[in-house]
Amino acid sequence: MESELKNLLEERAISNQLSRLARILDTRKWEDLKNIYTEDVVFSYPGEEEKQGVDAIQEDLEAFFLNCGPTQHMLSGDLITTFEDGKAISSVYAQAVHQGKDEYAHLFYNAYGAYEDEWIKQGDQWKIAKRRFRIFQVQGDIRAMGTSKTISTDK
Repeated sequence: MESELKNLLEERAISNQLSRLARILDTRKWEDLKNIYTEDVVFSYPGEEEKQGVDAIQEDLEAFFLNCGPTQHMLSGDLITTFEDGKAISSVYAQAVHQGKDEYAHLFYNAYGAYEDEWIKQGDQWKIAKRRFRIFQVQGDIRAMGTSKTISTDK
């Protein structure tokens, strides 16, 4: 019973970290990424090469949202598996809604997919050590993101 309760508390802590990250993305409080990711996080987004480091993920996100208006990242259906030795794996569905800005403010671009993460517990805080974002479906006009670049989906 004690280990089951501990696992529930650990799962809740990871779920809260996922929710914090969604809010960081929507508020653009990039300095808070260091509370979510390890310093040497490895990450990949659709159509891009794998990269490493919390500074690199911050640079990518800042550039990605530079010409984008308001966003809302909604998460659901999180599945979290806690392992021994302070490691866990999670998968959570994501719907990311993006509105354009300036002359593109009338445009919307939505991405539907899943974040797949590997977690490490550092002290009393869970952090993402590896992240992959898989996109299943997109809807709308990519110009809402301030780009004409095509984003590939997983089949």
